[in-house]
Amino acid sequence: MSSAAPDVSIVIVAWKVRDLLEKCLESLEKGEPHLHAEILVVDNDSRDGTLEMLATKPNVIPIDAKKNLGFSGGNNLAFAQARGRAVLLLNPDTEVAPGAITHLLAALDASPQMGIVGPKIVLPSGKIQLPCARHFPTIWNQAIEILGISHKYPHSPIAGHYRMSHWDHLDERDVEAVSGCCLLIRRDALSRLGGLDERFFMYGEDLDLCWRARKLGYRIRYVPSAEILHHSERSSAQNENRMFVETFESMFKFFLKNRGPVEAALYRGFTGGISAGWLAAETARALVVKGQRAEHLRQRVIPMYRSILTWAISGTSPGKRS
Repeated sequence: MSSAAPDVSIVIVAWKVRDLLEKCLESLEKGEPHLHAEILVVDNDSRDGTLEMLATKPNVIPIDAKKNLGFSGGNNLAFAQARGRAVLLLNPDTEVAPGAITHLLAALDASPQMGIVGPKIVLPSGKIQLPCARHFPTIWNQAIEILGISHKYPHSPIAGHYRMSHWDHLDERDVEAVSGCCLLIRRDALSRLGGLDERFFMYGEDLDLCWRARKLGYRIRYVPSAEILHHSERSSAQNENRMFVETFESMFKFFLKNRGPVEAALYRGFTGGISAGWLAAETARALVVKGQRAEHLRQRVIPMYRSILTWAISGTSPGKRS
């Protein structure tokens, strides 16, 4: 390893996604062969052969967390060892297109006020994963999300406000927030911010990071010339209902920390109320429809809304996963 500080430290936190992680590392090797970078991979106690696979990768610095620290805790563990002038947070279920990180570095270097940049994130279907550039959560845009209005009228500037779905995401621009799935941040900015807030076990930490960065005066830039493929939420899918609840708990924490207890209470309240309505509607629908549709409602949809409603009523976090 070169004694000179690398241009970028690529930090990947993995939990039980060995095969996808290996593809991610291969894409980095093929797509950015001349990039002066170091790669740090934190294994959150996967026990699936991840550490053994990493031992065969001489250009990777493996870090055994020995327990599941979550996304924020795992990243912070690696940040303490990272030497790059910029740090890239990268999900293990991604594949990086050739030159993507180079494009992100160029955007970050374009202005000393540029604190965070993010790429265009594409799903296997070819569609853009819209949270790659978005507005901060508000009571209004989150109510629209939970009611499903944003999905029904995605091209409306009002209904599509949170995910900015009225915009095609094809031009470069400053935005309020980018996705932690792939996020490049200046090392000095990361130090000033103190890393990720570990109260966000999974989800919401990227919104919180961008919020704090903007409060310090940093710009946040969406850079579509940089592109990554995201095999979305493969770790999350291993415990689907709990992950659904985790998204709402993380959003509640964002409101509580950054917008205050009144808006946080409103968020929990309307989440519970709307979920109760959807639960009643889908339970009734399951009595009418038949076959695979009925089975899907009973096995996935109804338990999801029941879990969200339970969270909203109980006021407790879903807890950390082992």
